[in-house]
Amino acid sequence: MMISYIVDGCGFLITNREIVGDDVANFEYAPTAEYDVGTFTVFNEPSEEALLRKWFEHIIETKPFIFVTFNGDGFDWPFIQARAETYRVKMEEEIGIYSSN
Repeated sequence: MMISYIVDGCGFLITNREIVGDDVANFEYAPTAEYDVGTFTVFNEPSEEALLRKWFEHIIETKPFIFVTFNGDGFDWPFIQARAETYRVKMEEEIGIYSSN
């Protein structure tokens, strides 16, 4: 699993090295000329639990004001919440957001 997101125009990717075979290096990303994110910072984490904890830690650190997703309510939030709960981590306690799906 990987989590990819953008905060204040800066891109981030967190990888789970149990699934991704090698470390992923930081990379440039510009899908179109008007949407130039620039460098994505990559965090290569050793496990799914570490990936989830890194994501919660980074959300707390960056304090995004608005979350925009393609299918967040139907997949992203419930999936992250369910996976975190397998490690006895409560998303609501970590970042104050809870999925009721």
